Amino acid sequence: MYKVMIVDDEPAIRSGLASLIDWNTLGFEVTGTAANGREALERYREAAVDLMVVDIRMPGMDGLQLIQEIRRQGGSCHFLILSGYSDFNYAKEAIGLGVDGYILKPVDEEEMAEELRRIGSAMMREMELEKRRRISEEIYRERVLQAIVGGDGELDPSLNLDALFGRTDTGYQVVLIAADLPKGEAVLRQTAVRLAVDGVLRSRSAGFSFFADGYLGILLREALPNGRALTDFYRQLHAALEPGGIRFFASAGGPASDPEGIRASFREAVRVVQSRFLLEGETIHLYREEELGPASGEETPLSEAVLRQMADKLLFALELGQADRVQETVRESGDRIRASRRTASGIKTDLAHVLTLTLNKLATQQPGYASSVKERIGAIPDLLASPTYRELVKEAARQLAGLASEIGNASSAPVIKQITSFIEQHYGENLKLETLAELYNYNSGYLGKLFRSETGESFNTYLDRVRIRHAIELLGSGLKVHQVARLVGYANVDYFHSKFKKYVGESPSTYKGKEGRTHPEGSVRSEDDRV
Repeated sequence: MYKVMIVDDEPAIRSGLASLIDWNTLGFEVTGTAANGREALERYREAAVDLMVVDIRMPGMDGLQLIQEIRRQGGSCHFLILSGYSDFNYAKEAIGLGVDGYILKPVDEEEMAEELRRIGSAMMREMELEKRRRISEEIYRERVLQAIVGGDGELDPSLNLDALFGRTDTGYQVVLIAADLPKGEAVLRQTAVRLAVDGVLRSRSAGFSFFADGYLGILLREALPNGRALTDFYRQLHAALEPGGIRFFASAGGPASDPEGIRASFREAVRVVQSRFLLEGETIHLYREEELGPASGEETPLSEAVLRQMADKLLFALELGQADRVQETVRESGDRIRASRRTASGIKTDLAHVLTLTLNKLATQQPGYASSVKERIGAIPDLLASPTYRELVKEAARQLAGLASEIGNASSAPVIKQITSFIEQHYGENLKLETLAELYNYNSGYLGKLFRSETGESFNTYLDRVRIRHAIELLGSGLKVHQVARLVGYANVDYFHSKFKKYVGESPSTYKGKEGRTHPEGSVRSEDDRV
């Protein structure tokens, strides 16, 4: 519906025209009336209309003066002139002002309807032409932007940014929107994203959108000056995209005053998007070199040995059923990996490796939880699809904490009983009282005293006896001494020799050399036996 204002100093004519003409059928809606030109001008400033039906002769400001003033102010309103005088001079002057029609009073309803149909058709053609013109301008503007940001060559020095994008006081700025869209619907949904973003830009008269390098770009007419402005703009974008269930990440480059600056701003914004996995917070992330850190070539990845140590620590926490400790250990491992890696792929690869090592070993040592472990291993690809580091670690911690709770709920044995059982399963690992104390949230000194009180031996002595007992079994199976030393947790063979002799009374080589000899469990001497 086109909006109409009726302007006439005679109340009867205003009310008559409003009620006698079937405006809606003709595609119009009367939204206001005015008694003279000044009143009409004020109301037009408050709420513009598409068509004014105006009497020429009115006190104060007549119809022709009203038309001239609206034209002077740049208004695009259409006009249908009413007059009780058939003076040709008025008609000529009105035609000179570009009015759309001229009707003499008293108004004939059929003549008025015909004029409105004619004017309505002309307005529709005009709107269609304007729409095409704007589309042509938008296409040209987008192509210019794509040419600016998409190449490495020299830019046209005669390019007039003011004419294309409007003048800027603080500098133009590129903002990029990276939306998380389903692959099968990406093209269709990307169009929906653009329409929503364009709605925000129009409401703010803020700038222009364009597609480039798989991103939806925005060229802002005025750069956002600070963090608050960035966050406010993000919230407006979020409000527009949230109804469609669209999650997105937004970045921005620096201010720009020329085409080269716009290209640089775009590239800065792209680099921020490429680092989105490490960035958090609901805002438009501004390019800052110091926050993005070194490029991927400057990474210092953790060694396999360190990753295995992380996996062992996580495994200990799982087997002890410590859900809180499991979550903390996952976060610690993730943070350590993040400190050594600068890319999402590197972080995901290392964390997935730690999780896989942990779960595979748990499946071997705890076959009763094989189905639960298999479920967690199957969830790792979904974990790696997490868009941010925070979400990846949070979900990994949640998954493994659930598994730890299953294990913890199945064990009601006292702490020392759990620890001695743990030693029997992990005697070949680098076990330390401090590690177990941390897992159980005990002071290591207190746990050591509690352990001696319950077992009659210190933690290290108990661990040595378990290791030597298993070493005796392994030596009897034909393995070499250095192989046995490694399997029972002694990295140094000489140290293994001394421990073996201390608890067995002879060296492992001598023991192994006595063909057919077996050593019962009781032959591992206690401290009292050696006194």
